[in-house]
Amino acid sequence: MTVSPATAAARQWLARLDEALARADVDAALACFGPECWWRDMVALTWNIRTEEGREAIGAMLRAVLPSTRPGSLRLVGEAGARDDGVIEAWFDFETALGRGRGHVRLRDGLGWTLLPTLAELKGHEEPAGRRRPRGVEHGVRRGRR
Repeated sequence: MTVSPATAAARQWLARLDEALARADVDAALACFGPECWWRDMVALTWNIRTEEGREAIGAMLRAVLPSTRPGSLRLVGEAGARDDGVIEAWFDFETALGRGRGHVRLRDGLGWTLLPTLAELKGHEEPAGRRRPRGVEHGVRRGRR
């Protein structure tokens, strides 16, 4: 199976950022981002909804939260796409010390332009869906339903 250049670029970028975050190396993480960049955190690292604009603001946020959140395991979900203007867009999954989430990244000239990590669930408090869903439960509106 042939991997598209956009998918290869997104995988490589996620691997670089993942490695930097695992080492808590803020400077290496910031090297993954371009001069114009945004990090829109949706409760993933800051436990709030925050937008950090520029490397300096992103660096300050990472220095404050990396020791306690320990983000990592960034994994591409599906294929990345390339827009006509050269921007690459991709979805990814990730984990932190306390939860799991999904994120979206846009790369411009091979560097991070926008990053949106969103926390989806807390470890130990996963939603009972899929394999975790209780079996034998009746759903719907019926008299005498258990």
